[in-house]
Amino acid sequence: MSLTMATHSLEDTSHCRRLSSIAVLAVRSLWDDERRTFWRSTEHRERESASAGPDRLFPTVTFTCIEALLDALARKPEWLDGPTTSLIRERLIPRLLEVNSDSIVSTLLADTIPDPHGQPNPFTLARFVRALAMTASCPLASSEQQTQARTNLAHSVGDLVGELTSSGGLLDDSTHPFLLFHAARALQYASAADASTQVAANAALGGILKNVRGSAEVLLANHELGILSASEGVGLGFCAGVLAMSEEPTDRPYVLAATRICLKSQDPTGCWPLGRVVPQNKDTQESRLEIPTYQIASVLCEVLRSLVDSSAISADSEYLREALAGIGRAEGYVESSIVSARSGDDQVRGWCSDRPYMKPMVESWTSAAVLEEMVSAHILLDRFNCLQVLSSFRHSRPGAEDWPSWLSWQALLKSSEPDSRAGILNYLNERLVRRIQESGNGLPSGSERTVSVLLFGPPGTSKTTIAQGVAQALDWPIVWLSPGVFIERGLEYIEAEARSVFDRLGSLTSAVILFDECDELFRNREPMPEVEQTRGIAAFVTASMLPKLQDLHDKGRSIFFVCTNNFATLDPAMKRGGRIDHIVAVGPPDMSGRRRIIDAQLGPSGREHTNACADALAAATERFVRQELIRACDMLAEEKDWATAEEARNAARLVAERMRDSIMIGEEKYREFLDAQKQYSHPHLEDTQ
Repeated sequence: MSLTMATHSLEDTSHCRRLSSIAVLAVRSLWDDERRTFWRSTEHRERESASAGPDRLFPTVTFTCIEALLDALARKPEWLDGPTTSLIRERLIPRLLEVNSDSIVSTLLADTIPDPHGQPNPFTLARFVRALAMTASCPLASSEQQTQARTNLAHSVGDLVGELTSSGGLLDDSTHPFLLFHAARALQYASAADASTQVAANAALGGILKNVRGSAEVLLANHELGILSASEGVGLGFCAGVLAMSEEPTDRPYVLAATRICLKSQDPTGCWPLGRVVPQNKDTQESRLEIPTYQIASVLCEVLRSLVDSSAISADSEYLREALAGIGRAEGYVESSIVSARSGDDQVRGWCSDRPYMKPMVESWTSAAVLEEMVSAHILLDRFNCLQVLSSFRHSRPGAEDWPSWLSWQALLKSSEPDSRAGILNYLNERLVRRIQESGNGLPSGSERTVSVLLFGPPGTSKTTIAQGVAQALDWPIVWLSPGVFIERGLEYIEAEARSVFDRLGSLTSAVILFDECDELFRNREPMPEVEQTRGIAAFVTASMLPKLQDLHDKGRSIFFVCTNNFATLDPAMKRGGRIDHIVAVGPPDMSGRRRIIDAQLGPSGREHTNACADALAAATERFVRQELIRACDMLAEEKDWATAEEARNAARLVAERMRDSIMIGEEKYREFLDAQKQYSHPHLEDTQ
């Protein structure tokens, strides 16, 4: 693949899904429903199907294929069709749960095991552990199956840790980082899936990290000396894969250097040559380690994504551009290396790690590696494109220097609920945040009603803060949109600007999009004679915006909030289901909310009769927003100490009365808000049903 083609692939990721479809079909075609196993290849099936007995399991390849399919299901469920999800649900999960780690005997790498009939292969066991860990949270598994997966996982992790730490185990200098990467990834998944495994898994993972740091230092030194082989360059790629799992900042330079050198060992075709001579009967040779070039690319995609997510490299860095060019070449190699082979009466397309001379075959495990590569590449490229889009908008990121240190979703849930009866923050947490966090792919869904929220209420009621809080809970960037973004070039260009804005927003993934003070963009299209001209412009703008908002909703890649102070002026189409999943009224804090704010301001003073003052102030400040309550508390703090509780109460009432004419929410506007809340607000409607 040329550099130009690779650069083009950064923006157009459709090839990832297309190639993944071929990979899924290749893997699926090598499942044997009678024997309940995956064959290693079309050649393997043709050669041994007549002699293989019933219920014959080829564990390494079977666990590898199940892993790849579960990984795609978790991260790209829309890529799997009905027959594939049925296969996972009805065949693969039950088969996996029947396997006991004590009985796993691999036919691969047998020469590395002193007694292959009494000791599992650590590589095969690592594949098994990761597949179990993914099953424990798989949406296609029943609750009973998820529980069984966690039970089996606890035992299997113990076996894997034993294989790692026993005398002659994997934690020695001669172990290839490829094997350690798979063990580390399995332990990481297991630790996340089952709390009972965390101590043992994390301890073993620490040992792997220590081992890989040593290997990386040696290999990096070899590179500096000019004696690094191509195979050792590949080893550095898997060193990077392991060290990218570390939380130690001191490991970051190793990851960056190892990734760059591994990419430099790639040849112009996009392949990573390992110098193997592969015989025609390659899949009967059990004493060799094969690393598909596709898996190398997959690991590098994961490493690069972790570097981008942690801000170790920026979207506009030359490092990332060069790395993505290498990934583009690897994807070109995937495209050019598709193999077509006969499997019984069928013609199968897929991939082979290294095609033997004049004997085309499709391998299930190599095709599974391609599937993992395409999923990883798509996520990486999508992440890169999102960063490019984000840079074209004003945006903020949780944890960044400009992010308010006090703004935490958990803190808001605990102490900033404005409506104790309806519980609007808890409503959003349950209906939006948790559902996204617990979804298989961590993304919103139109069918689950987790894409869009309309927040309405008077000014100063923390609508924007709520949207920011959701962004912090999900650890997603928030994009700020105001009318100025759409009318930057004048009203005559508003349609073109809107098309450009929504096209870019539609390519974002895992972001919170905030339409703030954008009432005029979604204003009621019904004519009003006294403002006919203005209303005509509003009708044009609204008619343009609503379909684009619908498309953004239907893509289900990000959340968007529409915040408005003027709910009554919004077009009725904004208030109907379909575009907006949740309508939430955000009013000034109620009595208990006001008391929390007041206590936080007056409590630390230690003055006598503070409770009496706080009680009276909370009772006298209906319609006051947070900043007005804080100002009232500041005024009371400047007064001399109160001699009696009644004096403190009178002081509070007097301050509230003095401020009342200047507060933002007037009586009429508040009545209108309460009427709309009763009629439209989803939390309020559920509370009163």
